[in-house]
Amino acid sequence: MAPRTTRSGTTGPKAPVVPSRVGTVDLADVDLEQLVTGVSVRGDADELHAEDVEVVAARFADLRLIGGRLGRARFTDLEVEACDLSGLDLGEAQWQRVAVGESRLAGVSLAGAGLRDVAFTQVRGARLDARFATLRAVRFTGCDLTEADLTAASLDGVEFVDCRLAQARFAQATLVRTSFTGCDLSAVQGVTGLRDGVVDAATLTTLAPALAAAAGIAVR
Repeated sequence: MAPRTTRSGTTGPKAPVVPSRVGTVDLADVDLEQLVTGVSVRGDADELHAEDVEVVAARFADLRLIGGRLGRARFTDLEVEACDLSGLDLGEAQWQRVAVGESRLAGVSLAGAGLRDVAFTQVRGARLDARFATLRAVRFTGCDLTEADLTAASLDGVEFVDCRLAQARFAQATLVRTSFTGCDLSAVQGVTGLRDGVVDAATLTTLAPALAAAAGIAVR
């Protein structure tokens, strides 16, 4: 079957390549100073701090990491399912071929991060911080991204489908082949940062007040 072509002309992110059978390990038993690969990690930790963590061909399942920092982490071929990463600082992280499903990323920082071939599905990511991040071939489906901050972010081949982006910030963002379908962009900030984006009629309805305000048009 040929890849699905999106409204913006992209074919979507590549799926992660993870072995069908991997052993399950508890986070407490994982040496984060070594390469983490070929395992499914679960467990619970608050305010975990580690730098330069590298995860390849692995899964995070039912993992709870609240707060803390994984600075300059590198995730390649990773599946994240039913996890809570609220408030985790992943600034300057590098993600490639990552799938995140039914997880909580509220307040997560991806400032300055690089994401390529990443899919977010049914993610609760209110107040997600992606300032100055670079997103390539990324898809958000059914996500709550209320008050997400994409200030000065670079988006190329990014799809937002059925997402809530109310009060999101796009000031100085750069959009190439980026589309919004069935999304709520009400009260979006930095609306001029959406230049060159593609929206459907339903999304445009929610965006219209912000466009009018940016153009100095009074709505009565």
